[in-house]
Amino acid sequence: MIKNWWIIFVRNIRKNPLYPIINVLGLTAGNTCFLLAMLYVGNEFSYEKWNPNHEKIYKAGIAISDGQIHYGIPRPLAEVTVNSFEEITEFMTYKDDGEQLISFGEKSLFSQKSNVSKKFFEFFPFPFKYGSPKSVLEDPSHLYISSELSTKLFGNINPVGKEVKLNNEHPFIIKGVYQLKGNNTHIDYFEMVSLLKDNYEASDGWGNFNCNTYYKVPQKFDNKKMSKKLSDFYFENAAKETNTPIEEVKKYFSMEMFLENISDMHLFSKAQRGAGANNIFILSLLSLLILVMSAINFINLSISGATTRAKEVAVRKTLGSDKKSIVFQFVSEVLVLCFVSFIFSLALVELLLPSFSNLLDVDLHILDVLSDLPILLITLTLLLLFAGLFPAIYLSNFNPVKVLKGNFSRSKSGTILKKSLITLQIFICSIFLIGAYVIYSQLKYMNEKDLGFNKEQVMMIEVSDREAVALKTDLFKKELNKINGVQKVFMSNRPPGTMAGYGSMTQVGYLENLVPTDIHFVDVDFFPTMEIKFLEGQNFLPNEQFDTIGINKIIVNQKLVKEFNLENPLGTKVNFFDVEAEIIGVVEDYITRGFSANIQPALYAVDHEVAAVMVKLDTENISTTIGAVEKVWTSQIEPDYPLQYEFLDENFARLFEQHHKLQSLVTALSIIMIFIALLGLFAVATHSIKQRYKEVAIRKTIGASEFQILGNLIKDFVIISSIGIIISLPIAYMLCRRWLEDFMYRIDMPYLPYFVVPLVILILTILIIGVQARKAIKVDLVTHLKFE
Repeated sequence: MIKNWWIIFVRNIRKNPLYPIINVLGLTAGNTCFLLAMLYVGNEFSYEKWNPNHEKIYKAGIAISDGQIHYGIPRPLAEVTVNSFEEITEFMTYKDDGEQLISFGEKSLFSQKSNVSKKFFEFFPFPFKYGSPKSVLEDPSHLYISSELSTKLFGNINPVGKEVKLNNEHPFIIKGVYQLKGNNTHIDYFEMVSLLKDNYEASDGWGNFNCNTYYKVPQKFDNKKMSKKLSDFYFENAAKETNTPIEEVKKYFSMEMFLENISDMHLFSKAQRGAGANNIFILSLLSLLILVMSAINFINLSISGATTRAKEVAVRKTLGSDKKSIVFQFVSEVLVLCFVSFIFSLALVELLLPSFSNLLDVDLHILDVLSDLPILLITLTLLLLFAGLFPAIYLSNFNPVKVLKGNFSRSKSGTILKKSLITLQIFICSIFLIGAYVIYSQLKYMNEKDLGFNKEQVMMIEVSDREAVALKTDLFKKELNKINGVQKVFMSNRPPGTMAGYGSMTQVGYLENLVPTDIHFVDVDFFPTMEIKFLEGQNFLPNEQFDTIGINKIIVNQKLVKEFNLENPLGTKVNFFDVEAEIIGVVEDYITRGFSANIQPALYAVDHEVAAVMVKLDTENISTTIGAVEKVWTSQIEPDYPLQYEFLDENFARLFEQHHKLQSLVTALSIIMIFIALLGLFAVATHSIKQRYKEVAIRKTIGASEFQILGNLIKDFVIISSIGIIISLPIAYMLCRRWLEDFMYRIDMPYLPYFVVPLVILILTILIIGVQARKAIKVDLVTHLKFE
């Protein structure tokens, strides 16, 4: 029996190859998109799953009243909570030590370092490549590094026991090498760690939220209640420690504490407000819809080709075949086509995976499909049932008496179903084409919008030894300004596009009001070189540069003026860092954190110790100028450190990186959707118009013009497409408006795509149907009417 089915299947493919080829193409496209999406989604949801304790580990943070999220709490609080709350069993802390120059012999490179408490490798049990994880973090002079850093610095040798230097002066002994990459974690920047000293400085008191803290809790844990208890506990102890009424402490630190599971940090952290999952959701939805559209194509083509199999079904029923065996035969044929398309899809995935991984900045492998095998099998099984079972039942229900008399039509329901499925495809395509246009328009707006400053040709040099460089301010400004191609040298602790302020947790006070404010330390050349406009007042005077009393005169932005409702801000005195400072100027608000965040109140003061030296360059001979800057810097300013730099516009562009990825994904998948939809439309139109050849012959015989016949053949498909488009427009509008709401600076909803996309879809529909209709017009009248 199976052999007989196989012979029938092969004969049908040879007789009518169009439908199987289109089905395999459509299913291959759908499966490929789905497999790529599953690889990416599986990778994103795998973060922290390697950690056996991931469900029990939470990171502490604070939510500030203005919406900011900060992951850090006072160190004294971190240490006393274990003994104060039965819900917390253990804690682990770390302090970011920034980039450090690590040297071994003649080789040096910069790498990220953190100081961690003793339980670090218990909370995050990274596998060790060299050394033992049993006795670790016992001495502050011991250093543990990632295997990637070990390979860069030592090659393939075991570095345990070797001495390295940090910043050319602090010796450390390598005691272990751990595998950081390959274990998806939100702390993948821990390239080297050493023991955090038990004693802490006075600056680590109850008022400084500078201690990154992880807690281990029991399996059953009421996060909401515990977060509230932690906040109350902090305010009580901070009030006692500072001898301040608790109401004043709450007013000064207007915030609430929270605990966040490490499994949520990558995609659903409070800091991202769930934005990390946007690409996941959109990619999953698009790939699933493409898979559904492939199944819709299969159903449509199966129903369209029903007449070619009607006599076969009728004969088999007449000879005694039951309905179940016929259904099973057709489902088996679907299974073969699905298997062939799946093999092609695996080959395509292997070819596309490098480009796909590069686009999303992830490391994916084809073998990762095995980890998602259950989900994959369930989805493909549902696809098989959806795409194969319905057409099989439809075909098996043919009435053999009617079919053998020449009536192949089952009922109007088959025609209605085909039209409904085509409408659904057009509906989906229309939504995502409009969405792709809106995303493109928003990104174009963000790239072209005036940010409030000039970011072009600004080279940012990262300062490694801030205290030493601060003493050479006059020297490096003088020497760098001598270089041909250098327009200006200036400084800032936080250039736009990087962290927005040195003291972003600082409360600035005026009268009885306190406002969380970003604190920026700059020099006198910052505002004119960055072309930031003054609304009132003046810039810092040159003789105030690095003066010890320079902090008493400040410049603020519009947002701070509005927050304090200052009618005449010049001369107003505000308090910050226990200093009373006078406002001497007000600058326009400018975008520092990207388009998804509000502009924060900002305050600018001069300081002698900054994190970045900024060099404004000419547009010509940039590489030569950079070489000259590097020579001066490494010979006279920081001879013990290699030059680290990047350009401000490149740094700022990273704020848009996620949105550019989203645009690329939506555009590519929308094109694939259109391809599948038009492929199915072509096949259905080919079959439908062939069925109307006799009608065309009759119309031509009674004198209808070619234009009338052409319009009559195209009309039904235009109506079907129009219905799908009309239904899609309000839904597309609501989805696009919701997406734009995530941006503080956004375009007005464009109306052009709501006209252009329908027009494009209708034109493509008319062209595809028109090609088939033109063939129908040329039919031979004798051939189709000789037996009438």
